[in-house]
This record gives sequence, C-alpha cells and structure tokens, in this order.
Amino acid sequence: MRRVLPTIGMAHGGRPVILWWNLPEMSPSKPLFSQAKPLIGVLQLLPLPGAPNWQGALADVVARAEQEAAALVTGGMDGLIIENTFDHPQNPDRLDAAGAVVMGLIAKRIQGFATTPIGINVLRNDPMTALAVATSVGADFIRVPLLTGAAIAESGIIQGQFRQLAEYRNQLQCHNIQIWADVSQSRVTPLLGSVRRTLYELALEAWEVGGAHGIIITDPMWPWKTLPPSASPFRCRCWPNFQGIWLTRPTGWRSVTA
Repeated sequence: MRRVLPTIGMAHGGRPVILWWNLPEMSPSKPLFSQAKPLIGVLQLLPLPGAPNWQGALADVVARAEQEAAALVTGGMDGLIIENTFDHPQNPDRLDAAGAVVMGLIAKRIQGFATTPIGINVLRNDPMTALAVATSVGADFIRVPLLTGAAIAESGIIQGQFRQLAEYRNQLQCHNIQIWADVSQSRVTPLLGSVRRTLYELALEAWEVGGAHGIIITDPMWPWKTLPPSASPFRCRCWPNFQGIWLTRPTGWRSVTA
C-alpha cells in the first residue's frame, strides 16, 4: 500500500522551501494539519526587549504582531510560526528572558483569535528557549535553525544542541511539540566537513541523530538544479515511499513523487 506523507510550503519572503516529513511511524501520533499540503505563514516580530535594537515600545510590537497574524490567517495560512527576526544583532546563544516573555505573550494573544497550529523559532539558535515558550503557551512545534553539527552565521559560531534539547524536552514532558529542523539556510555555512556533505546526508542526520519531525530548506542559493525534475522519482532509503512538493520562486508548486 502506497503511503502519502504530509508536506508543507512556508511563506517566507519568496524563498524556496521544501519540508520533508518522517515516515508515519516516526512522527507524533496526532498530525498537526488536516490539509494534505498546508501553508505556514511566518510572523516576523519587531525587535524584542533585551535586543540591542529594542525601541522600548512594547505595545507597538504586540499590535503589529496581532495585525500581521490576522492578515496571514485571513489570507489562507494553515499555520503560523513566530520568530524574533528583527532582533539585531542576533544573539548566538540564549535569548534575553524579557524577549522570551514577550514571545510567549504574543503567541498567547494570537491564540485568542487564531485556531491554526502555532510554532516558535528563537534566533539565532536557541531551541531550549523556543521549547520553553512553546510549552508555556501550548504551541504545536518549534523550528530549530541548527539541530546537529556546527556552523558559522552572521552572529558567529553556532552549534547544534540536539542532545540538550532532547533532555529538556523530556524534563518538560512536552513530547507533543514537534521539532522542525533547518538543514540549509541563507547566511549559514556548515563546519566540520559539512560543506562537502549532500543535502540528503544533512537531512538524514537531523532526522536520525537529531530526532527532527520535519526538515526545512530556505537557502535561496541552494543549487536547486541538482534536485530531480518534477517528473523524476526522488528516492531515498529513509523515505522509501515519499510523495511531496516544494515551493519555488516566484510562485507555484513543483511536484516530487516517489
């Protein structure tokens, strides 16, 4: 019997995105989306308290977040992901506690009018704070910019924290919260030989070693021509019956089946 795996396109500034899901037996028992191909709207927050460029106007930050979330949901997004995108320069370590509190506040306010699944992403790479916020507000998933390995980003060297995240997830007993892992991002250069590794190898590591429930690619410079054409099968041993899509610039879906 042919299995069909859910796939997601993410509205992210026109960047190409592909999200692969694990096989059903490796995924949480309760699916997040009823749609076969749901779309995720990215909610990019204004600078938060504790960020070097924080402007001191909390009401403006919250109001804009609510307005954009309402627009995304009204526009047909099936889910939302909240990110501290405009904190500059971004901290390569932990988010300031004040910023984490505001992210939780915004997520809770949005849950008051949006019934879509909500995720949390703390940049530059702070999965523990993201998980803490997600747990405190009852969010559905977190996005982790670097789950395994190490890389150089504009904020310095960042390291994967999959072991610490797994331990913290167990401490919080929040196994219902999914982990979505980036394996190819703009302005992030992998270290430790990862530069020579294929996309498949990076995705497989995040899945098998890091325990990711989903794989995200958002690097506009990725050599998409190396991926198979829509009419060709895309086979790999960890997804033997994969069927999915990826979102390409400027618009439109390209099918990938196996």
